[in-house]
Amino acid sequence: MHRLRLRSFALMAALVLLLGGGLAPVLAQDAGPAAGGSHPFADLALPEIAVTITETAFEGVPAELAAGRYVLTVTNALATAEGPLGSASSGVNFLRLTEELTSEAFMAFIARVAAPDATPQAAGVAATPAAADEGALAPPPWLYEVALPGGPYALPGETASAVIDLTVGEWVLWGESPGAPRTPVPVTVTGDAPADVPTVNADIQIEMVEYAFVVPTPLSAGSQVIEIANVGQEPHFFTMARVADGTSADDALATVIARYGGPAAAGGLRAEDLTIAFVHGTQSAGVTAWYAADLTPGAYVAFCFIPDPVNGIPHVMLGMTRIVEVA
Repeated sequence: MHRLRLRSFALMAALVLLLGGGLAPVLAQDAGPAAGGSHPFADLALPEIAVTITETAFEGVPAELAAGRYVLTVTNALATAEGPLGSASSGVNFLRLTEELTSEAFMAFIARVAAPDATPQAAGVAATPAAADEGALAPPPWLYEVALPGGPYALPGETASAVIDLTVGEWVLWGESPGAPRTPVPVTVTGDAPADVPTVNADIQIEMVEYAFVVPTPLSAGSQVIEIANVGQEPHFFTMARVADGTSADDALATVIARYGGPAAAGGLRAEDLTIAFVHGTQSAGVTAWYAADLTPGAYVAFCFIPDPVNGIPHVMLGMTRIVEVA
């Protein structure tokens, strides 16, 4: 890939991830799981963590939890979507702190990144030596050290759910968007997880690895439980965006690059033509989570934007871009 193209996209992807844009500046959002509080995990009789996202806070987050498997339900009570395109969903994820990344250090990082004049440098984010030649910015080292169990995302007025596992330790629940007006909530997880936890039966099983998605294709349309396993060594997420039939992975990647100042995409595919159909919270290495989703027939492109820890290059440019058919 051309050096200038790589430099431009790597820089902008780092800005998006660190300044709180996520995928929102790139893609519009389609309808997600239906509202109403029901979910396909009810028969598991798992304890539920029910979180409501309001304009100013995450409500319903317990201060203490026992280690184990949970249904994490998120209700998006925002009046409007927060994304720059006016149609992005919001969600939550847990993050387990480390000895170096204390709650105070994490909150200080969030404050620096959320400042109106924030830049990656001001947030304490520097280029890795290997990335400096390309102008790529590395994310904070703790991104590759913390535990991230994943979490559901929902559109305004809707509810989404997932099954996640929490282990003993000090955690925070946050929205994976440092610029959002909601303060992360500290959560203490105590004890040992039960040896026997209910098994989640999935309709679809997807694996994420460096740097590819292992996806059965075509996927079946309709209401689904999707099992997503990160079997790699780096954090990953799996986001599906609806595209026109016949779109190639290269077409979609060129469109995303163009959105961030790269060469214009060939073929006339616009960023607005990529409509998110499924998105979830980032999962750290070795983590499996289960999500309720409703898929409609058509062609989709799958992305992961997490940068690699050595060069700071987004995974989407290293092979984690592929077309997925739903029939």
